[in-house]
Order: sequence, then structure tokens, then C-alpha cells
Amino acid sequence: MVCNIAKFEKRQIGVITKRVIRLLNLEIEEDTPIFINGNNLELIEEKHPNDFAKYGKDLKIIIDSPTYVAQHPINKSIEYIRVYKQEQDYVLVAVRVSLKGIYYVRTLFVMADEKIYKYWLKGAFITY
Repeated sequence: MVCNIAKFEKRQIGVITKRVIRLLNLEIEEDTPIFINGNNLELIEEKHPNDFAKYGKDLKIIIDSPTYVAQHPINKSIEYIRVYKQEQDYVLVAVRVSLKGIYYVRTLFVMADEKIYKYWLKGAFITY
């Protein structure tokens, strides 16, 4: 489980696959590592405590096998979205590149219905 990470320790949690690169038309090398660190986990838990408690243990699963992928139009985060049908939750994990060129998980949250609707209207959800 990724939750036992020291504040500034980083651990690889996944990779950016060729499929994601192709679907989002990214200029990233295949199998570029995705990391998580204790500081980002703390921030996610602070901002989205209920979502983190429910889905934080699934970070790797969401990145490895999302239902959809998307790219944020402004900050260009790679968004991995997994639909949990039983709960009707769309769980988004955003991955963003640092100034040093390292890709980190930046957030995890359950998307609000309004946000889901906007993504559908814009055609932002790309089936994985």
C-alpha cells in the first residue's frame, strides 16, 4: 500500500503506457514512470479525506486499468478515471509533470456529477 511513505520519499506507482500516449496524443516516452510521494499523499488526504479513505488504496489499480483517460485542458495533467459502477463513482487520479520532468500523482477525488456531465459534453472521456 502506498500510504506508508515518508514525506519526501518517492515511490514508483505506475508507468505512462503506450496506449495512454496514443489515446491522448502525448509526446512522452513509453513506460515513463509515475511516482507518488508522502507529501502529495498528505495533500490528497487533506483535500479529499473521504475519497482518499475510500479509494486511496486503489491508486495503482486506477492508473493501471482506468475506465477512461483524459487530459486537463489547462494544466495538461494526465487524468486516469475509473468508474466504480456499484457506487456510481467516477474516481479521477491526476498525474502532472514536475519542473524536473518527473511525473507525480497530484490528486485523487470522486468527480462531482456536474464535472462528469461537462466531460461528457466536451467529449473529454476517452475509453481506455
